[in-house]
Amino acid sequence: MRQLNLRQIFIGMESGADALLRWLRKPATAEHMVDTVRAAKAGGVRVGVIVLIGAGGEQFFDQHVRETVNVIRAMALQRGDYVYLSPLVAAHGAEYAQLAQADSIHPLTPVRLVEQEQLIRQGIRVTPTRGGPYVARYEVESFVY
Repeated sequence: MRQLNLRQIFIGMESGADALLRWLRKPATAEHMVDTVRAAKAGGVRVGVIVLIGAGGEQFFDQHVRETVNVIRAMALQRGDYVYLSPLVAAHGAEYAQLAQADSIHPLTPVRLVEQEQLIRQGIRVTPTRGGPYVARYEVESFVY
């Protein structure tokens, strides 16, 4: 891939929890995303992974954190790779908001959003000696789910 001048890809992973991915109507599985990232890394391509903080509300909180951390670790991301933590923006009347209302999914409070982000950051455990991806907040108010 690098020979074709492909230097970096971005994957809207959203979550490492397959149950949450199904609820979000995402076609990929966590295993598929890990395989895709590993193939890109083997081809010399840097990877950016986007995680949706707050997806699935309280009902998916623990599973989202636990399985997202496990999937990111399994990807073996390195220096030069990125993990973007993007807070959910659910516009009233949008598909996500309709699904959440129909399934009684309760959104995270601002405090719980911060808590979820911190737990994912802690779980990834990027240290200067171990290396790892750059982890950053990615606030994109213009993308509405």
